[in-house]
This record gives sequence, C-alpha cells and structure tokens, in this order.
Amino acid sequence: MNQLSRTIRPKRLSRTRRHSFFSSKQLFAESQAGIFISGDSGFGKSNAMKVLMQLLAILGYGFLFISPHGSDPRDILSWCMAQKASIRNRVVYIDPAETSRTTCINPLAVESTRDPIQYRARLVSKIGHVCRILLSAWGEEDFDSRPRLFTWTMRILKTLAELGLPLADAKHFLDVGSDVYNALVQAVPDVMARHFFENLAAGRPQDIREEIESTRNRILGFFSNPIIEAMLSRTSGVLDFGQLRRKNAIVIVNLRQGGVLREEDQQILANLFLAELLHDVFNSDTPTPYFAFLDELPVFARGSGPELTAAAGQIRKFLLRLVCATQGANPFPDRVDDRLLNALIGQCGLHFLFRHKHPYDAKFFGEIIGFPTYDPQRVKHQTVQSQQYQAGHDLVTLMDFSESESETRGTGGSESNGVTETEQWSDTQSHSVGSSTSHSESSSQTTGTSQNPYNTQLQQIRQAVSDARSSTAGQSENRTDGRSSTTGGSKGHSHQTSQSWSQSVGKTRGRTFKQSLVPRLLWRDVVTGVTFYSPQEHQLMYATRLASLQIGEAIVYGPGKPMRIQFPLAQDPARWSPRFVARRMEHYLDLLAQVFPSPQQVLAERQQELEAIIHNLGLALPEQDAGDDPFPS
Repeated sequence: MNQLSRTIRPKRLSRTRRHSFFSSKQLFAESQAGIFISGDSGFGKSNAMKVLMQLLAILGYGFLFISPHGSDPRDILSWCMAQKASIRNRVVYIDPAETSRTTCINPLAVESTRDPIQYRARLVSKIGHVCRILLSAWGEEDFDSRPRLFTWTMRILKTLAELGLPLADAKHFLDVGSDVYNALVQAVPDVMARHFFENLAAGRPQDIREEIESTRNRILGFFSNPIIEAMLSRTSGVLDFGQLRRKNAIVIVNLRQGGVLREEDQQILANLFLAELLHDVFNSDTPTPYFAFLDELPVFARGSGPELTAAAGQIRKFLLRLVCATQGANPFPDRVDDRLLNALIGQCGLHFLFRHKHPYDAKFFGEIIGFPTYDPQRVKHQTVQSQQYQAGHDLVTLMDFSESESETRGTGGSESNGVTETEQWSDTQSHSVGSSTSHSESSSQTTGTSQNPYNTQLQQIRQAVSDARSSTAGQSENRTDGRSSTTGGSKGHSHQTSQSWSQSVGKTRGRTFKQSLVPRLLWRDVVTGVTFYSPQEHQLMYATRLASLQIGEAIVYGPGKPMRIQFPLAQDPARWSPRFVARRMEHYLDLLAQVFPSPQQVLAERQQELEAIIHNLGLALPEQDAGDDPFPS
C-alpha cells in the first residue's frame, strides 16, 4: 500500500470542468451511443482512452478494451494491477498472440431450458448469430445468390449446436468419408440432415466438390490459423460475456500480431468478441451499463463494420456505450462516405477531436463541429462612419458683449494760384419800319325788369349805358434806324492758401442678453457597410483550430457548443513503482496460465475427444424421428 501511494495522480481540473467532461453522467447518460475520438497519431487519442478507462474503473463500471497495439493494453493491465482489489479482481486479460495460454469462446453455446420450443428458438437465434460472424469474416453481408453456401452452413451449424460441439468441429463435416465424419453423421439428431450427410458421402468426388466446395473453402480458411481454431475448440471453461458484463468485468483484449496473427485474424477475433458482446446485450432481460473501447477502429471496420453500424442506433437503450478511436477519416475504406464512420458521428453524443493536420480530415471534422455555432449573420467586417445629427433644441440665454476703441488723427492743407483774362467785343446794327390801321364799331341793348325799386333805378342807368353805340377809326406809321458798337476786356490774378488738422479718440462698450432655441447636435457612428462570413470561411475557421491544436488538446463537442480542453495525462504507476507493478503483473499472468491452457493443450484435448467420438458418440445418441419434430428442418 505504501508503494501504491507513490503513484502519480492525474492533474486535477477545476470543479466545473471535471463535472462537465469527466462525470459519470456526462460519460454515460449524455454520450448517447458512445464517444467518438479522432486525431493524428501521437496527439493524445490513446491517452484520452486510458484516462476514460481509468475513471470508469474507479467509478465501478466495466468495459471491453480491444486494441491492435500491444502497448496500450499492457499499460491498462499494469494500472489495474496497481489498484485496489475491487479493480484487480475484475480484470480479464486476453492475448491471443501469447501461445502459452489461450482464452476459449463458444459462440454456439445455447442456454438450456425445459421448454423445447424456447430452446429451439434460442438455437435458431444462436445459429443466425454465428452466421453473421462467418459472413463478416468472409467479407459478405448475406447469403443472397448463394443457396448452397447457406444450406450447408446452416446445416453444419445446427448440427454442431444440437450435438453440443464447438465451432471448430465444423471442418470435420467437410472431410467427407473420414472416420470422424462417419461417426458424427451417425450422431446427427435430425434424421433429414443425417440423410443429406449420408447421401453426400455416397456421391461421386466430383459431385461432392461441386456441392460443398464453396462452403469448405470458406470454413477451412476461417480456421486456417491454429490459434483461432484453438480458441473455438472448447465448450467448457469458456468466456461467458453475459456473466462478465453483469459483474462489471474489465476485459482487455490485446490483438497484437506478435508474428502469429495476420490482419485477417485480427479482424476475425475483433468481430468475434464484439459479436458476442452485442448478442448478449441485445438478448439480455436486464440492461447493465457497460462500455466497449475500440482503438484504431478502421483496422476492424471491414470485419465488424456492418455489425457496429447496425448496432449504433440501438445500443443506447441497452445501456451499452461505444468508445471508438480513429486517425481521421482517411483510414476507412470509403473515407468520409464510410457507413460506419457516419453512423458513429451521428449516434455518438460526445466527440473528442484532437489535431488533424491533413486538410481533408481538418475540413471534414471542422464542418461537423462548426454547425452548432454557424450563424449566417456573423459579421466579418463593418464599415463605420461618424455622422452628426440634431437631437432636439435647448432654450439658452445668449449674451452679446462688444467693446470698441478708436483714435483718429488727421492733418491737411491746400494752396491754389489762378490767372483770369477776359476780352469781349460786339457790333450791333438795326433798322425797322412799321405801319398800323384800326377800325371798331359796337352797339348793345340790355332789357330787364325788377320789382326792387333800387334795382329798377339801377336798371335804368344800365339801360342808358347799354343802349349806347360807339364807332372808332384810326391809322399810324413809324420808322426807326439805329447802330451800336461795344468793346471791353478784363484781367485778374488770385492766390489762396489754407491748412487744417483734427484729432478724435473714442471708446464704446456694449452687452446684450437674449433667449433663443439652440439646436442640440450630437455625433454617432453609423454602419454604412457589412460583410458576413460565408459557410466555407466558417468551416475553415474550425479546420484551422483543429490543425493548430497542441499535444493533449482537444475540441469537445457534446450537448452544448464545442469547447477546447486539455486532457490530463493518464496514470502510470509502472513509471514510479516498477518493481511493485512487475510483481503484481507476474503473479496475475501466472494465474492466467493456470486457468487457461495453451493452444497446443486445447487442440490435443480436442483430438482425444474426437477419438472417443469415433468409438462411442454414434452409439450413445438415440435416433430421432423427424416426424415427431414440430419444427422440422
């Protein structure tokens, strides 16, 4: 315990950030189908998965970790061995490349029940489950247009399940005419299936090859690696994923090649473990929270892609969460159009995106995290101009003040000289003659009456005068001669001088008060032009952020807006207490060697069982009539 206390703990984050990103609610309830992790190699994907697995183990959750790299599974195993017993006792370590031990699986195992109808239904479900495993290994999606392959595969799998034989014994049904084949045919419970096997053995070699050649090539290719054959050659002492999941087991699967596994073998084993887990999850009566970590997902995309794609939209309700890591979209078979990639992006509620240097990946994931914050009216540039405007009037009292001062000085003078000389003469001569004759005569009479005595008298006088008549005649003549002559002249001189000066000084002051309405003038900035970000520019902004992330930095895209965080380093107890961890690891691996036999031992035991079948199995099982079977094949 003293050595355990020396282990380094991850850097503590603030309370808010720890609750936001590393709480069980965020990792489980809000992750929907799971967590998607992507980034370039060496920038924190594996460390992020280790941090999440360590947190889940401490919180009491179980998980399945599958990785094609040997270092990461060993690191998680060493960390678990340095923890308390509640974590150590839940660990199951599987390393198929280690030939000193092997972990066996029986995908054809059917839970027994007293109800025969329910048992047969479970049997059919298991056979369909194994068929999907084989189809994925063969690169097929279904049995369409392959009736013979479907017929013989279903017939062999059903016979193996009914006899309680392991999946690896399927190849014995393809060795037509051998002792093992004849013994197994005699033990086939279904009479119709037995007749088919017998008729096949009785046919010509050419007919046999034509009938089962396609099935034989595929099944023998599936078991071409003895390690896979050994893992599928036992029916007892095998892993039960349902029991492991219900006990929150920590299952670590190290699929390193180790010089003994091919890429095809890695895909077969990864698909085998995932198919077993998914089959148990979908057929469980009581959902149990569980996680499945898949490192370097494109390595398993070909074999497990269809299975994971179909399960991504359903596992949320069964409390299973996928945590998948990949180096961008380029490693997938169809790149950004890959069905598995798009299913995980759409169904996973949490995305941890580390640095993506490649423009193809940066733009693709930048578009994904840019959608929640995309605003078509986000302003890129504004043109602003200051303008003056009138905001009403103010009544103010104005005062005019004036002051003036003036001083004037002036001098002046004038002088004039003049000479005037005048000479005048005239000569006048006149002569005139005139005569005139005049004659005039006049008479007048005036009559009037008046009652006034005075007027009567006056009237009489006027009448006397008016009745007078006059007559005048006359003649005159004159003659005049005259001559005059005048001569005169004058001359004068004048001189005048004048001088004047003046000076004036004045000073005035004035002040006037008056009230007036004065306009209130203000200044404001007026936007005269706006430029918005285009969708391509918005996408490139997030692509630039992804391409500029440092080691350990990631952009988290969850229920809210994308956020940039710094992942802490995963705990590494082997670095600070290597001897203690090494002793724990050695003790655990020795325990595994005692529990799980080597592949050679498994195959040897199976050979002994087959020899016993040759002598005893055909006679031990009673023959069943197909007519008594309510569900004949």
